[in-house]
Amino acid sequence: MSATNEEGAVLEKNTKVANMWSSGGRAYDAVSQGVAEGIRHCVMRLAPREGEKILDIATGTGLTARTISHSGAQVTGTDIAQGLLDAAQQLADEEGLSIAWQLGDAENLPFEDASFDAAASTFGIMFASNQEAAISELARVVRPGGRVAIAAWLPDSTAVKLRQVVAPFVPPPPKQAAPPPSPFNWGDPSWLKDALGEHFELGHEPGELTHRASSAEETWEIYEEGFGPIRATAQALDDERRSDLKSAFVNWLEDYNTGLGTALTYQYLVTVGTRKELDQSAGRQSRKQTLNQPGWKAIFGQERAPGNSDNMLSAQKPFNAAVRSRDAQIRFRFPCLRFLSCEAFES
Repeated sequence: MSATNEEGAVLEKNTKVANMWSSGGRAYDAVSQGVAEGIRHCVMRLAPREGEKILDIATGTGLTARTISHSGAQVTGTDIAQGLLDAAQQLADEEGLSIAWQLGDAENLPFEDASFDAAASTFGIMFASNQEAAISELARVVRPGGRVAIAAWLPDSTAVKLRQVVAPFVPPPPKQAAPPPSPFNWGDPSWLKDALGEHFELGHEPGELTHRASSAEETWEIYEEGFGPIRATAQALDDERRSDLKSAFVNWLEDYNTGLGTALTYQYLVTVGTRKELDQSAGRQSRKQTLNQPGWKAIFGQERAPGNSDNMLSAQKPFNAAVRSRDAQIRFRFPCLRFLSCEAFES
């Protein structure tokens, strides 16, 4: 099926980031293939069934959607990056798979309430700039009794170390009153319980995947060509600094040299949730009522920003103090954690 592109499908604040991700095009699929172990793990725990309607959020070039489609489910893949969706369509067509592709923003999904039996996101939804809006939308589109499966990098994973390598070459992000919530919260079961527990019964399983390549040089080429943030970083540098970035990346990968090539390991968490039944007696609060309740400020470190859905997450328990302290340490010790959420490229 062709990708649907409707005006306004991507929130204006996310359009620059969308263009950056789009630039990787079909080459991004090599990045996805490198983390395919984690994708298969997540899909296996989702346990898709024939005939189910399943949404893949932040689908990229569609590897997760294609994996789900082999179960016989009716799959829709959505992403903010049109260039990635175009590649996803080509790759699905080549495999003879019928998948619907829809341009859309995880913070403002273009689907009706309770319209999916299940939803998945592999290393994608965690990088939404407005995490609470993304959680609200995830809860909104999955029917009561439906399922979600999310794969996300751990707060102390190799993904963090990679960002430390690249961070010196990334322009500083715009000044903000407070640092944004860490995307690596999604790899923390305690945070997930506070943020998603109102709407989902949750279970977790850690995992480790290995991205294998013939050499450190090949790994660099895969990321530099197809991985939007690194591609954008490299293209913004002059020749000398671009060479320095490549050297830093390749030298770092020497620690993962096995003698046969590179075996870059990443640590992640798979979270599976079952959508709770809606509390009909409580009724639906207005969006304005739920935006700035104290629990949200505790979890996300900021007040909620307005959006389009009124089916918002209600107030949460205050965030566990130890987890909040650790997250703050991570974000301030490693400001490059903002790198994959792409804020450095929004100025």
